[in-house]
Amino acid sequence: MDILYFLKVISRKWWLILLVSLISAIATYYFLSQQPKKYFSRVTISTGFIDEVKSTLIDEYGFQRPYIREFTVDNKFISLEEEFKSPQALYWLGYKLFLHDINSPKPFSNLERLLDFYSPEEIDRAVELFLLKSDSLVSLDPDKAEDVILLDMLQKTGYYPDTLKPNINAERYKETDNLRVEFTSHNPQLAAFAVNEISKDIIRYYTNIKQIRAKNTVSFFEEQADNRKNIMDSKISELNRFKVMNNISELSEQRSAYINKINELESQKEEAKKNIEANLKGIQNIDIYLTQGTKDYETIQLKNKAIEDLRKRRDNLLNKYIATGQNDENIRLELEMVKNELETQIKATASDNGLYTASSDQELILKKIDYEIELEGAKTSLSLIDAEITRLRTKLAELVQLEANVQAIEQQVTVASEEYGKVVTKLEDSKVALGGAENTLNIIEDGKVAQTPISQKKSIIATMAGLGTLALCSVLLFISVFFDRRYHSPQNIQRLLQENILEYVPQIQFQQLDLERYFNSVSQHEKDETFKQNLRKLRFYIENNRLKKWIFTSNEEGEGKTFIISALAYLFALNKHKVLVIDANFKHNGLTQMLMQEKQEANLTANELIKDYGLDKVFVSQKLIKLDEQAGVDVIGCYGNLLSPSEILSGKDFDKLLEELMYIYDYILIETPAMSQYSDTRELIGFCDAIMMVVSAETSYKSRHKSNISFLQNVPKHFAGLILNKAKQENFY
Repeated sequence: MDILYFLKVISRKWWLILLVSLISAIATYYFLSQQPKKYFSRVTISTGFIDEVKSTLIDEYGFQRPYIREFTVDNKFISLEEEFKSPQALYWLGYKLFLHDINSPKPFSNLERLLDFYSPEEIDRAVELFLLKSDSLVSLDPDKAEDVILLDMLQKTGYYPDTLKPNINAERYKETDNLRVEFTSHNPQLAAFAVNEISKDIIRYYTNIKQIRAKNTVSFFEEQADNRKNIMDSKISELNRFKVMNNISELSEQRSAYINKINELESQKEEAKKNIEANLKGIQNIDIYLTQGTKDYETIQLKNKAIEDLRKRRDNLLNKYIATGQNDENIRLELEMVKNELETQIKATASDNGLYTASSDQELILKKIDYEIELEGAKTSLSLIDAEITRLRTKLAELVQLEANVQAIEQQVTVASEEYGKVVTKLEDSKVALGGAENTLNIIEDGKVAQTPISQKKSIIATMAGLGTLALCSVLLFISVFFDRRYHSPQNIQRLLQENILEYVPQIQFQQLDLERYFNSVSQHEKDETFKQNLRKLRFYIENNRLKKWIFTSNEEGEGKTFIISALAYLFALNKHKVLVIDANFKHNGLTQMLMQEKQEANLTANELIKDYGLDKVFVSQKLIKLDEQAGVDVIGCYGNLLSPSEILSGKDFDKLLEELMYIYDYILIETPAMSQYSDTRELIGFCDAIMMVVSAETSYKSRHKSNISFLQNVPKHFAGLILNKAKQENFY
């Protein structure tokens, strides 16, 4: 859509749009003036929500900054606002209003209607129930027969929740900690009474609920604290039992003692290994110097029972001494005594067997015996030390496992203690909250009786209604123009058909157009002159193209082909041209019926030619206009026929007829039927030199029109373009 065309339409319709807008504004103002006056009363409540959720944060410099959780505050306000609009709160308000009307000399509602349905006894019973329910803050139950009566009474007095809800409004005042509650009514006293009473009931209900929740919270955390304490005590008992059962005192000290003892035994083990190596070396050296004939002292010793017993005794004492950590002085002295006795016994045995025959050999043998004694003692000591180290390491491993078990139980005790501490902390917090559960909501401004009604802002609303109507009308007009698919302007034709117009012809009003008088006089109307001049432009275009045979067609019937051809033919005659108009619209021969009349003389020459070429059953000719001997307009009319041109002209020499006529006439103008309904134009194109299409500004676009244009643009004949007929000049810019 072209915006300039829309502005054109607006410029023509502005008075209508303005009139509708003015009527809308006046009607709105009158309607508001007839509405009853309304009053409102407001209560301001301090909530304390901000203090409840206030906390502190540590900033980047280490300072504490106050922090308010706005999301939590907003949710609390939303919840409280909904409480005021909830059915239960409106039920409580209905109780109070009903009781007021019963007890007050100036009731807000008409109680006579109530007396028409209920007896005084029933009303008194209702008062008792309303008082009871108001004190206990409970709602009515539609399933109870007694409550159904109370509901009906509230409806009849106008105090039903659905009736009261539109009048109540509660919202947070800006970003403050205050809530504003407003009630609107036609009665200022009712508005003040209602807003005060519902605020008191909500505060009472909110405080009760908060106390109940706080008590439930304290009870919950007390129960949790008891459970956590029992769990902690059971874990402590389990730890003590484990220590007693495994004889555990101080695990770290025991572990250190075992490790120190193992380290000490490892040192003794190294000493024993060194003694074994030294004794073996000494024995090997003595054996080198002893003679081959020396007796096997070892065998003698093994046979000697006394020596064997002494050795066993020595070994037992050595084991005891090592087992006691080599700290028992009595065992050490006894062990030294046994060693001396064993040495004495060996010497005695050696003397009896002749070992002391030589002083040096005797000393070597004695020395060897000492080495052997030391060797046996070192081996026995090493074995005992290894056994003791193994035993101590086993004990240490057991101790480590016990320590791990103890640590696991101690960890459970720690976790239980921490959980118990957290629950105790929450319990203390909940007790503190229980102490402060009262007086959270406080009325800081009571509702007052309004002295003046609410401003209806009639002028502003009426003005807005007028402007809204103006905008709506403009939008509707824009939509109608946007979806207007008529060929009312060259721009619209270009947009819809992608084809420019050759010329436009304004719409003129006439009953019987006298072309001679019309074109030879000056009109006072601009569109009449435009009509004449634009047709002359078409004539000039055709003359300038030097093509003689022209077909005039259209998309639909009734678009004005006949009128355009008639006017053009007359203009050609004024220019001293001989013009022939041929009506080839066999389906609707309106041109024949309009131009050919009985009083006009027959065109003998044309009729002879028509007869010569066998077309006398198809066409007939007359002289329409004769300005002089050289110029005039003749017409060849047609007889109506349902057949197509190719069927009608089959076997006839229509093309030769046209060739003959071209010698007589300067221009031949041929009218064909509408292309959307019939195929005639397509079949007759071969008989012409050029084509023009007449389009009416009143015709609406159809997709087949675009198809017709595309066909004409692609035929080998010259397609001159479109003539816009019945155009309104106000659509041109």
